[in-house]
Amino acid sequence: HFHTKKNIFSIAAALGALPAGRSIVMTIMLMRARGASESVRTAVDAVRGLQPGWSGYDLCLTAYDTAFSLSHAAVTAGRVVGLTENPQTNCRQCEDHIRQILEKDGLTGYEVRIYDSLEPYRKALEDLAALAGTSEAGTSEAGTSETGTSVTGTSEAGTSDRTEDGRVMKLLYSVSL
Repeated sequence: HFHTKKNIFSIAAALGALPAGRSIVMTIMLMRARGASESVRTAVDAVRGLQPGWSGYDLCLTAYDTAFSLSHAAVTAGRVVGLTENPQTNCRQCEDHIRQILEKDGLTGYEVRIYDSLEPYRKALEDLAALAGTSEAGTSEAGTSETGTSVTGTSEAGTSDRTEDGRVMKLLYSVSL
């Protein structure tokens, strides 16, 4: 079979082309993505109380027909918030895409909000940091979220929520380029 097209080298070449093609596509997508600006990094770093490991910079999530570039994202108490500095990013589509990713992994009930402006995002991060502080204290006062739903917590629920929140951030990083 060495003198025909049906040999082991043809199979090896075809199988080697698949990872090479994937690497080329990922390289092109990464070249198009922009990292967080210095002003975003400064504003986010100034927010105290965010849980280590449950927020991160420079995520690039891809869907079939588009890519969503997030400068920063954070997860706490059943909420996912993110900031895009790319004016071409459709925030609603990005929110729906993140919800789909979470639901495929069995994580439901998360509020997802993507911002395209730094000041409202900074305020949302401060709210998340306050929620993280109340869940660490063991109990939280009853209140309302931005959507008007009741927010309460206990130390057991807080521990469970914190575990889920860490899982959500790991999932976002795992699907990011």
